[in-house]
Amino acid sequence: MKIGLCFCLLICLIACSEKPFYEQTYELSSDGWAYDDEQMFTFTSQDSLSTFDIILDIVHEETYAYENLYILINTTFPDGQIVEDQISIPFIGTSGAWQGRPLQDDRLLRVYLQQEVRLQQLGTYTITIEQHSRERTLQGIKRLHLALLPVAN
Repeated sequence: MKIGLCFCLLICLIACSEKPFYEQTYELSSDGWAYDDEQMFTFTSQDSLSTFDIILDIVHEETYAYENLYILINTTFPDGQIVEDQISIPFIGTSGAWQGRPLQDDRLLRVYLQQEVRLQQLGTYTITIEQHSRERTLQGIKRLHLALLPVAN
């Protein structure tokens, strides 16, 4: 029993320690996340065969006033094509409790924006993320971290 548990823990540690292909963190202003304050993430791909999970980690205060966060994501591909998506990220689960995990006085919520995606075009990609709520300046969102994590095939 103990050997099996240790083996499972070792596998989890190896899987979780995969080095990201790309990652970038933005600390948002303590005055709030302004409606026109877009966060820009830029990376270059020279490999169209590997697959990645694109994740967004959001750190927010537990005093965040809403059950979700609306964001606008624009992805610019190497050929210049732009794809725009608006998504709602739920912060509160069906039980009424915060989703994600505690992080001192804040919460960390991991969102999978896309899973097992291939960067089929070689070149530079740009992903911009903007808050898209009704508030001109949104209080309580502290940090955004975008990462492309390799998926083992």
